[in-house]
Amino acid sequence: MKSVTKATIELSSHAVGMAKVGKQIIIACMDRTLRCYTLKGRKVHEIKMNATVTAIECFWYEPKQYLATLVALDSKEIQMYQETFLVDQLKLDDVATSLKFGKFGREEGALVIGTKSGGLLIKLFKRTAKLEEKSHLPGPPQAQSQKLNVPKKTKIFVDQTMRERYEGQRMHQIFQRDLFMLRLHTAQAYSRTIEHSLTPVSFDPDDMVKISAVVQGFGPTFLMIIYLRTLSVQAVSNLTITFQFNPRLYSLDQTNIPVPMLVPGIEYTFQTKVSCLMPDKGLADDVKDGFEPVCFEKSGDIGGLWRYKPGECDGEASVMKSTVINSSKEMTAYSDFPPPPDFANYMHNTKMLEYFQRYTDHFQLKPYIRFHHSVLDVSRAPDFNTTGHWVVTFKDQ
Repeated sequence: MKSVTKATIELSSHAVGMAKVGKQIIIACMDRTLRCYTLKGRKVHEIKMNATVTAIECFWYEPKQYLATLVALDSKEIQMYQETFLVDQLKLDDVATSLKFGKFGREEGALVIGTKSGGLLIKLFKRTAKLEEKSHLPGPPQAQSQKLNVPKKTKIFVDQTMRERYEGQRMHQIFQRDLFMLRLHTAQAYSRTIEHSLTPVSFDPDDMVKISAVVQGFGPTFLMIIYLRTLSVQAVSNLTITFQFNPRLYSLDQTNIPVPMLVPGIEYTFQTKVSCLMPDKGLADDVKDGFEPVCFEKSGDIGGLWRYKPGECDGEASVMKSTVINSSKEMTAYSDFPPPPDFANYMHNTKMLEYFQRYTDHFQLKPYIRFHHSVLDVSRAPDFNTTGHWVVTFKDQ
């Protein structure tokens, strides 16, 4: 005896009807669901109906090579589905209990319907009918699945593709090396964080506390929310939250927040209002204090890749002429300089460049930018462990 094990489909509800539609099996269940499986029994999708299913039938219209599923409901209607999309629906005067679609005389498409009261209806499919997909499920509109008009491939894209084709092994080796170095630096940074107690979690076995902060607002007024939780098994008391800041630049409603007794398993929330006293002069005050920022820019102007370059530029990236940012201007902008109200919510690359130019002019940053300077290397200074200094090697073009 040769035993043959075939696919088995387990249902959570009794089946009302079943039909083979192309290379799929459609099963209607008593829990008002329409389930689709492959011939091997793998579930593809499921549709929740708004009424109980009374009959199911395969719809195959050969002249148009159109394949769909017909579903009769006890709400006196017949719905047509293609995959998960509702294509059409037919209203009846009685509940349909049986369906059969196929040739009827000279007609290629005829639907024979048996009703609950014993009637027999015959509906002919219009040869000029246009079937459009309409989503029956919640989610993005069907238009989003349509292909976009992709611009022509640029020379930079073609060169990059050729480089990936012929230098794939070497690029993978470099990626693995960089990934290893990233993991190494992460482990070293984590070790230093633990060693110097820079982590938001206290590792004192007698006083383990976790603290985190969230800043809300775009400025010049912010709301700082502090979350505090004890990780020890016993309650912790006699704690105070203290803020360290420059009083000439910021003001806080509460500079010291007394913390009540922290009970294990409960997260405590504290908040304070932060106001920037001189948002337009913050950089200037830092410069007066002896901190002078320096920005190295390889090109001759600001904007970086957001400055569209129609031709190929050596070592400089560029957006395409039609590029639009994929995040809203509120989330993209700097907190102390919101974009103009007349700018689109998703700005074109020209508006993004204009925003950078306005920001630079507003805060007078150009004196601190060294144009035509290429950064060759950034490494730690020999006395980094004590001073935290870095060594920047650059080239004046």
